[in-house]
Amino acid sequence: MWIAVNTHANAEDLAVANIERQGFECYCPKVMTVRRHARKTTTVLRPFFPGYLFVRIDPDCDQWRPIVYSRGVRAVVMFSDQLSPVPDEFVADLKSLENAGELKMPASRQRFSPGQKIRCYGTAFHDAIGQIVKIDEKDRIWTLMEILGRKVRVRMPSKRVVEA
Repeated sequence: MWIAVNTHANAEDLAVANIERQGFECYCPKVMTVRRHARKTTTVLRPFFPGYLFVRIDPDCDQWRPIVYSRGVRAVVMFSDQLSPVPDEFVADLKSLENAGELKMPASRQRFSPGQKIRCYGTAFHDAIGQIVKIDEKDRIWTLMEILGRKVRVRMPSKRVVEA
């Protein structure tokens, strides 16, 4: 059975190394993303689910509690006091998509880009027009809007914006 493990920020690789050292199988799906910093654009390998990874355990045999105390780990995803299993098919599908190079970031990164004008709908800023500042890893769009004569940065889900 696979379980999801929540990691500290940018500590997925550290958590994988420490959990694998204890004899568990880990999987952290990764995709190539474009990183922009200081006028430089680079392509880097980043986790598909930032802050999460999957660990295979046998709940009947394995002592899984040491996972919680591994470096880089914040918590094991649980509901109440029960482990929350991730379906084997889901992890197998992720692995096959990643190996085939077909695992892609959310569609908003393909539809939108920084600097583009967008129109909001279904939010408090319905019909307002803004300019995209950035798209974060959680598929939220940061826009710059003029509200009451001032430029304000506003964050919203990508499903709430269309091209202006």
